[in-house]
Amino acid sequence: MRTSVLVFIACLGAASATSSLRTAAFHDDVLIMSQSDPRAAFQRWARFYGKTYSPAEESQRLEAFMANAARVAAHQAQNAGASYTLGLNGHADLTTEEFRLRYFGEQPRDMLALRAAATAADNGKKSKYFRDWPYGHTVPPAAVDWTAEGMITPVKDQHVNGSKCGCCFAFSGVAGIEAANALYTGGDLVTLSEQQIVDCDAYDWGCDGGSFVDVMRYTIDNGGLVPDAEWPYAAKETVCHRRRERKRAAVTIDYIVNLPEANETALEQALAHTPTNVAMCCGDFIDAWHLYTGGIFNESAHCTEPIDHALLAVGYGTEPNGDKFFKIKNSWGAHWGEAGYMKVRRGIADPKGSNGVALMPGYAVKIRDNPRPDAALVGRRAGGMITLADI
Repeated sequence: MRTSVLVFIACLGAASATSSLRTAAFHDDVLIMSQSDPRAAFQRWARFYGKTYSPAEESQRLEAFMANAARVAAHQAQNAGASYTLGLNGHADLTTEEFRLRYFGEQPRDMLALRAAATAADNGKKSKYFRDWPYGHTVPPAAVDWTAEGMITPVKDQHVNGSKCGCCFAFSGVAGIEAANALYTGGDLVTLSEQQIVDCDAYDWGCDGGSFVDVMRYTIDNGGLVPDAEWPYAAKETVCHRRRERKRAAVTIDYIVNLPEANETALEQALAHTPTNVAMCCGDFIDAWHLYTGGIFNESAHCTEPIDHALLAVGYGTEPNGDKFFKIKNSWGAHWGEAGYMKVRRGIADPKGSNGVALMPGYAVKIRDNPRPDAALVGRRAGGMITLADI
C-alpha cells in the first residue's frame, strides 16, 4: 500500500519536472519575443498566466512587463553560470515597488522579535506550548525531501486576485500544521484554513503580519483548525465565526519545538524528522525574489532588513555539481519559482544561513488523534489529493 502511494508520488514528481521545463522554455521564448514585438510577447504571456486587464491598465502592465524583461535579460548577460535564474514569471506585470508593497506591506513585522516575545510569555517549567529541542546529537542524512514522501499539501497563493493581504505567517504556520498531521496520520493531506487564522488569531495582526509560532499557539488554544473547504480563503480580513472556529476544528497539534537560533546543522537535523517552518529576509533582495524562476538562490546571507517572510522548509540536498541547498515551500502560487518552491544555498559560512533561513526555525508536533474522524475526507475533497486511505 505504502509502495503504491510512493509510486504515485514519484509519477507526480516526474510530471512536475516536465512541466517546469516547459515553463522555463516558455519564459525564454517570451523574453526573446519581447525584444522584437513587445506587445505580442506580453499578450502571449498574459494568456499563459490567465491575466486580463482593462484597456487603461493593459498599457501600465505592458510597461512593467517590458521593464522586467530588461532586468531578466541583464541578469542573464551579467551572470552567466549563475546558480539561479530570473524569468518572466506570473509576477512580471508588477513593478518592483508594487511587488514589494503587495507581498511585504509598508512595514514588515520582525518575525524574530515576535518569536522571542512568544517564548518569553510562556517560559514556565511546564510550558503549555513549547518542548525542548530533541535532535541535537543526531546525524542528519545526506538528503531529505518531504514532498517526495507525500507529506506536503499543494502550494497555495496568499495573494489571489491581486490581494495585498500580508499573511505569509498564516500560510507558513498552517503548512507546518498540515505537515505535522500528515506525518502523524501516515499521509493524510488535509488542507486547513488560513482564513481562520486571519480572522480569529488574536496573537497576530491578520493581513498586517504575524508569526508562524503564534499561529501554532492559537491552534493549541483553540483545539485545532477547520478545513479550508469549510472556511475558504478570502484574501482579506473578514469576521471571526466563533461557533465554527471551535465546533468544526478538525486537525490539532500538541506542542511546538523551537530550534537553536542561527544553526544550519540544527535545521538539517530537524528536517530529517519533520518539515520545518522558517522565516527569511527578502527586502534586501526584493528584485531577485520578484522574478525568481529556479535554481539555488545564492544572494548574500547578510540581512539589513528584518526577517520578514515566513515559509516551510521541506528538505535539503546537493546538486550534481556539488552545490548544497535547502528546499522551501512558498505561498505565492505555483506560478512563482519552481512550481511554488525555491532552493536556497546551504552550507555557507554565516550561521544564520542564506537570507536568514537558519535563524529562527521551528515546527509543530502532533501526538494525539484528531477530534473529527472525517478530517481526512474533507481535506482530500478540498485539495484534490490522493492519500493512503484512497489506495
